[in-house]
Amino acid sequence: MPSTASHSGRIRPHQRDTDDAAPVLGSALSAPEGFLEKFNETNEKSMSTSCRKNYRQRLARIITFWKESSPDYYAVGVREIGEELGKDPTRFYYGRKQDLVYSGMNMQFFLYFLLETKRKANGKYKLLEDLRKYKDCVMWGAKMASERLPTTFYEGVDNFLGSYKKEFIQAKKAGETEESSSDPIPISLYKLLARWALEQNNILVWFWTLTQWNCMARSASIDPLGFHNLKLGNDSIRLKYDDSKADKAGERLSEKNIYANPKEWRLCWWTGFGIWCCLRTNKFKENERLFLDKDVKEGTASAKYCELVAGLVSGHSDEVMHHMDPERFNPYGLRKGSATHACSGTTAPPSLPSIARRGEWSISQVLDVYWHFCSVGDHYLGRILSGLDPNESSFGMLPPHWSTTKPVEND
Repeated sequence: MPSTASHSGRIRPHQRDTDDAAPVLGSALSAPEGFLEKFNETNEKSMSTSCRKNYRQRLARIITFWKESSPDYYAVGVREIGEELGKDPTRFYYGRKQDLVYSGMNMQFFLYFLLETKRKANGKYKLLEDLRKYKDCVMWGAKMASERLPTTFYEGVDNFLGSYKKEFIQAKKAGETEESSSDPIPISLYKLLARWALEQNNILVWFWTLTQWNCMARSASIDPLGFHNLKLGNDSIRLKYDDSKADKAGERLSEKNIYANPKEWRLCWWTGFGIWCCLRTNKFKENERLFLDKDVKEGTASAKYCELVAGLVSGHSDEVMHHMDPERFNPYGLRKGSATHACSGTTAPPSLPSIARRGEWSISQVLDVYWHFCSVGDHYLGRILSGLDPNESSFGMLPPHWSTTKPVEND
């Protein structure tokens, strides 16, 4: 059997020292009653439903492509699921009637699909991330089907994606690509967003924007926040997510120190927090979430915020274009904007590890472990993100203080 001694990093199942020759004890016995339902209740938490459905849709595109362009391989590379298997809640077929045959997959036909779909209908090259997701969906599909892909699949696809990355750069130089990602929102526009929101008496957009900027976060990370995510520090409020896009288990998350800005109240998160709490007093009696109402699914508040801020910006498009391309504006640009401001807004910027730590950007598995405990740089970074100028003597000014013990935890 293969030894794990020569492997570094993540050890996959096929690399472990296992004994598959011995028969599984009690394989003919039925699972205990209720096992499948209870197992699936926990198992489905490993990935969001939207991501699973997206993977199934991508697999369906591969199946359709093979059926139309490679019928001979379609006959051997695609199988009918069957009614009983299709109803298995652990497989997440969502009504699909067909699936790929993963064991022994011919890598060349999968690469043929990627080659024929690497361009959009308008002839522009797709982003590398889009093609990589097809690899991810096949790997996920194999896992759901309890099958193993051949080594040639991993080697062939990895080599192709490495080459496509260079091809995409050449296409970009020739103007044959479309950039769909958002640009960083500069601090000058961030200040305008805060002012415009207040002028419209839109406290949701104002306080959410302050939170997303100070946390250097995605909108989706702000959506589920509640009082249990907040703690009182010595001179800051410490905020920590329950999970993140890249860390669903919440094992590598860090605390973010958020500071007050007594000099510019429109940019002061503490002021926004106080006003928002006053406005939602009745909501907090039944639900401790900052933005989500009771019994409302996650993502609802984020979608609402994105819609509201897009409407806010569309009404000031002439002013926005002085700061960035309005077509490249997206609320997710607040995360990039706050990181850019932290790096370039002063000649004495915070350390890059502290910025990566707050933005939940991974640098490497080994260094992430050590930087997880390096919180001092985050205090400096937090003051910069609050709008304080590190070149002024008032940079270390203290925020308001409570006389109540543990005010964040006080009902």
